[in-house]
Amino acid sequence: MRDLDFHDVRPFQTAANSGLYGRDESLKRLVATFRVVHGSGASGVCIVKGYPGAGKTYLVQEALERMREEGALVASAKFDQYNKDVPYTAIVQPLVL
Repeated sequence: MRDLDFHDVRPFQTAANSGLYGRDESLKRLVATFRVVHGSGASGVCIVKGYPGAGKTYLVQEALERMREEGALVASAKFDQYNKDVPYTAIVQPLVL
C-alpha cells in the first residue's frame, strides 16, 4: 500500500476559486491505481489517511468522480472522530446507506 503523504502540504482554497491545489500527483496516483485494479477485473480498497484539514475528503471526492465517469461502482465512508469507540463504523457505513 502506498502512502499519499497528506501531512506534507495543506491545500489552499478560496471561496471564489475552489479546487484541488497541491494534490495533482496524489489524484493521479489514486486514479491510476483504480485503473490498474479495474482493468484486472479485481476489487480493491484504498485507504486515504492524513491530518485534519489536509484535503483528504476533497481529494477522494475528485477521484471518485473520475472513477464513476469511467464506469466504476464505488462506495466511500469516512471515519468519525466522535464515534471512534464504535468499531467498524467506516466499513459498515457504505453497506447500510
